[in-house]
Amino acid sequence: MATSWKSQQGNGEYSLQFETDSKEKYKLVEKAAQMAVDGKTVDDVVEVKHGEWKDRYNIYEIEADHLLANGVIAPPCKVGDTVYQTDGVRVYESTVKTVLFVTDGIAFDESAIGSSVFLKREEAALKGGVL
Repeated sequence: MATSWKSQQGNGEYSLQFETDSKEKYKLVEKAAQMAVDGKTVDDVVEVKHGEWKDRYNIYEIEADHLLANGVIAPPCKVGDTVYQTDGVRVYESTVKTVLFVTDGIAFDESAIGSSVFLKREEAALKGGVL
């Protein structure tokens, strides 16, 4: 049997008939039908492996958890955020202009990485002319 489908619409009702001898194609159409019943769109899911679909937002959570578990730092604020501080008398509002990295010897912002601060010794030596 070849894979085929037909659709009908009328009187405000819509129907699809799908036939195939391919389990893979059947599962794909079955998943699409379930997504429609669940009110999801194609933009809500991603194909993880051929024919296997996962909710897009669950994938993002899994990826974020993996990054955090492997040392990626998620700062509590970013450039442009509003922050507040107090001296015990008043509350002051400020806008974050830059994020600093503080080491044992220097402090630098993101713009220094690759120009005067390097993530590999070899890069620093090459840039500074040190052999």
